[in-house]
Amino acid sequence: MHPEPFDGDESPHSGPKPERRRILPRSLNPMAFLGRVRPRATGELDPLSAKLKTCSLLTDAGDKALALLIDEGEWFSLPGGALLDRNGENDRALFIVLTGSLGVLVTNEHGEEKLVATIQAGDTVGEMSMISGEPHSAAIMALRDSELVRVSPALFDKLTARHPSVLLNLSRILVRRLRDTTRRAATGQRPKTFALVPLQSGVNCAPLVRRLEASLQSFGLDAMRLDRGAAEESAEFFQRIERQHAFVLYEGDTPDSAWSQMCLRQADRILFVIDASQGLPAHALRYAQIPALKRQLPDVVMLHKDDRISVEPLAPLLQSAQATVHHHIRANRLADIKRLARVIAGRSVGIVLAGGGARGFAHLGAAMSGEALTPYHVEAGIASLHAQASRFADTDWAQVRGYYDMLMDMSPSPVVAVNRAVAQAMTGDLEGANASLAGAARDKRIEKYVPYWLTRAEIAARAGDANAARMAYDRALALPGPAPGRRVIEEKRRALRP
Repeated sequence: MHPEPFDGDESPHSGPKPERRRILPRSLNPMAFLGRVRPRATGELDPLSAKLKTCSLLTDAGDKALALLIDEGEWFSLPGGALLDRNGENDRALFIVLTGSLGVLVTNEHGEEKLVATIQAGDTVGEMSMISGEPHSAAIMALRDSELVRVSPALFDKLTARHPSVLLNLSRILVRRLRDTTRRAATGQRPKTFALVPLQSGVNCAPLVRRLEASLQSFGLDAMRLDRGAAEESAEFFQRIERQHAFVLYEGDTPDSAWSQMCLRQADRILFVIDASQGLPAHALRYAQIPALKRQLPDVVMLHKDDRISVEPLAPLLQSAQATVHHHIRANRLADIKRLARVIAGRSVGIVLAGGGARGFAHLGAAMSGEALTPYHVEAGIASLHAQASRFADTDWAQVRGYYDMLMDMSPSPVVAVNRAVAQAMTGDLEGANASLAGAARDKRIEKYVPYWLTRAEIAARAGDANAARMAYDRALALPGPAPGRRVIEEKRRALRP
C-alpha cells in the first residue's frame, strides 16, 4: 500500500494546523472512487466479487443479486481518519464495508464526539437513514484504510424488489447490531491494533516493539509485529492479520514517513516513542495532533538510557495535555516492558491505597534513600520490587539478584544465600543457585528451614532431577509447618514426573 501523507502534514514545518474534520490524503476527495466491479470478458468474476459474497447483506441472496450489485454499485476507498461524506444522495445511501473498518461517532450534550460502534468488513452502514428516509444522526469515520461499495437508494430499491432475502438479511443485521451495542455498553471495547511511532529522528522503535511482542506472547497472547516490510501489502493483508491475531503491533520507522502515517491510520491506540534525553523538534507537538483524527489522544513512551527517569527536555510535551498516559521504559528493565504489555493487553491492575498502604510505600521509598548504603536500604529495594510486581513471574528477578549479591557482601547469612539462590534460579543460573545453597548448607541450622528444602526441590526439578526434587520435598514435609503449606508441597511432589 502507498498511503499519501495527510493534507497539510506532508511537511510538518509548514502552515497552521488543518481543520480536523476534513484532513484527507492530498490525492483523495472525501470519497475516492476506484470504479465499478464488472465480470471479466472470460466470465471470471472480478476478485472483489469474492469479498461481496461474504457480506452479510447478500447471505443466500444468490448470484443474480451479486451481479446486480457488481454492475451498479460504486467501489471507493476511504483513508483511515477520514470522515465519510454524507451530503447529497449519500445522506440516504447504504455502504458495504469490503476491507478495513468504520467507526460511528455521535456528539453528546457537551459537543464532544464519542465512538459508539465499529463497523467491520462485511457489514453495512447507512441502512437506518435509507429505511426511515430521515437524515443520519451520526458521523462515520474510517478507523482503518477502508474500501467500500456505495449502494444508492435507487439500487437498494431494485435489489430488494428482485431479491426479498436482502431485506430479511438487513433486518438480521439491525437486530445483531442492537444486541452488540447493548453488550458493548456493558463490557466496553478493547483496542487490538497499536502503532508505536517515533516522534524524534534517530529513535529506533524496533527493539522496544520486539520485546513488547515477546512479553505479550509470554502472557499466552497471540501478538504479531508488523514493520515497514509490510508497506507494500494490500488492505486485505492487514485485515487478515488483524483477524488472525489478538494484538497487532505496527512498528513505525521515522516520524514523517508514509509507513508511519499508515501505522497511525491502522491503529486503535497510538503510542509515540521518544528518547527522554533529547528535546523535541519544533514540529513534534503538531505532528502529535494527528491522532485527533480518531478522536483519541496518544500515549507517550519515554525511553531512558539508564535507571534514572529524567523528563526535563520533554517539559513542553508533558505540559501540553496532548497525551493521556506516559510510560517510562528504562534500559535493560524487562519489568518496564512487561508493565507496558499488561497495559496493552488490558491486564494492568490499578491499586488505590488507603492511608496505611500509602504510608507503607512511602516508608519503603524513604528506607531506600539516604547518603550511606546499608543492608536496610538493600532489603527495602528488594521489598519494593516484590511489591510492584503483579505476579511472581513478573518480578524483576535480575535486579533482585543484584540486590542479594550486594546483601551477601554486606551482611551474609544462610537465609540470604537461600534467597539469592531463588533469584539466581529465576534468572536461569541453576549452577549459581546450587553454589549458593551449598554455601548455606555449611550452617547446619539451615536444615530446619523449610524454604531451603523447597528451593532445593525447585532447582532439582528445573534441572530434570525428579528423584532429588522428591527427596527435598520429603525433607520439607518432615519439618513442622501449617496444613495449607503442607498441602501445596504435597501437590508439587505429586506433580513430579516418575
